[in-house]
Amino acid sequence: MGCSWRNASTTISPRSCASWEKRGSIRRRSRLRGTGRRGSKAKREQGMPKPRAVYWIDYQRGPTWPVGQSAPTQALHDHQIYLERLMQDGKLLMAGLFRDDAGGGIAVLDSSDETTARRMMEDDPAVQSGLLSARLRPWQMVFNPASGTSPFAET
Repeated sequence: MGCSWRNASTTISPRSCASWEKRGSIRRRSRLRGTGRRGSKAKREQGMPKPRAVYWIDYQRGPTWPVGQSAPTQALHDHQIYLERLMQDGKLLMAGLFRDDAGGGIAVLDSSDETTARRMMEDDPAVQSGLLSARLRPWQMVFNPASGTSPFAET
């Protein structure tokens, strides 16, 4: 197997060429055997992280939201303080606003228990006042860039 690749800006040295040839040889052998760096399918599935169950709050403008006003001009200070407290307690994974004209926002709660998640949603001062309406949805986190977990991650 020859390895002489060159273009105007890059030349592969013979040393790195040998390294790439060796990797290719290992990959070909492991594909033939059905094993290799990734191991057997059963072994990969055994070490695979389990999907994480969390709850997603979908916030929209509520019945007491003054018509014609956008979120920054609203009195959402208590709502922001509440979410900050949830985050500090490790119960809020992330939250944010939608940037389109429809408005609204989301909060992702770290709770596998619907009753607890519902209580967190209903305790939000903006929901209690009617400034925001909220809908709770169960959500299963499969890909998590923060922790690097993925059903396809190599073990």
